[in-house]
Amino acid sequence: MLLDALMGLQAHLKAVVIVGAQAVYMRTAGRLPTYQAYTTDADLVVDPDKLSDTPPLGEAMTNAGFEYTGEPGIWKRSLRRPGFDDVVSQGP
Repeated sequence: MLLDALMGLQAHLKAVVIVGAQAVYMRTAGRLPTYQAYTTDADLVVDPDKLSDTPPLGEAMTNAGFEYTGEPGIWKRSLRRPGFDDVVSQGP
């Protein structure tokens, strides 16, 4: 879902920085044989001075299939995995 969010934010990529565990996993993949590089969420920081004028962030996230949770900065997306009955719901 991180890639979905980044694709949706394509117009704003100069303003977006990946932080948190996802950033660590991307930099350390394959370096430790017993290390499980996995997390179910992603944390993005946005530099407001580098944002594009259009589309607005909320519109970009909605168009990428994400839903605002009502909590500041928290977006989620739900999907069904083929062959499973569960619903996976998470943020970028």
